Amino acid sequence: MLLKNKIKMSALCTFICLGIFTFAACGKTPEEKTTVSSVSGMVNESSMVTVYDIKNDRIEARTDRYQLKQPESIPAATEELMAVFTVPESVSYVGYTVDESSNVIIILNGTAASEEDVVLTKAALVKTLSQIHTINKVIIEISDDGGNIIEKATYTDASFLYLED
Repeated sequence: MLLKNKIKMSALCTFICLGIFTFAACGKTPEEKTTVSSVSGMVNESSMVTVYDIKNDRIEARTDRYQLKQPESIPAATEELMAVFTVPESVSYVGYTVDESSNVIIILNGTAASEEDVVLTKAALVKTLSQIHTINKVIIEISDDGGNIIEKATYTDASFLYLED
């Protein structure tokens, strides 16, 4: 009889603990959910960005997401992402500016690049940078070796949907 009571008490305690954990996890909205980062503790999901790279003649998302340190600042967020972004050897990253409409203007030198490398670089850049919610549009300028703009185009996050994985 004593053994039966111990088993019942053990089962009751387990049931109560499971109930407490279940109810404690309920009620969070998607905006309140956070991700644990080994570097900085709790992280807001809106500061997490997927960086896209060019691999095997297509763009691919990196498996690890990048945490922006200053997601509200367009210049700081752009600077961070351009520091971790990889361009093909035939394309050179020259710099960027931000205009009064919150558009980011990326300046590349692609005179030695194939058309495919240029298109893939544009797609990866736009898909990466357009995740910064404060950016309006991404403008990409291609310049020649003398610094003259030879191509300029405006893109949004939907501009390269046909290159999705």
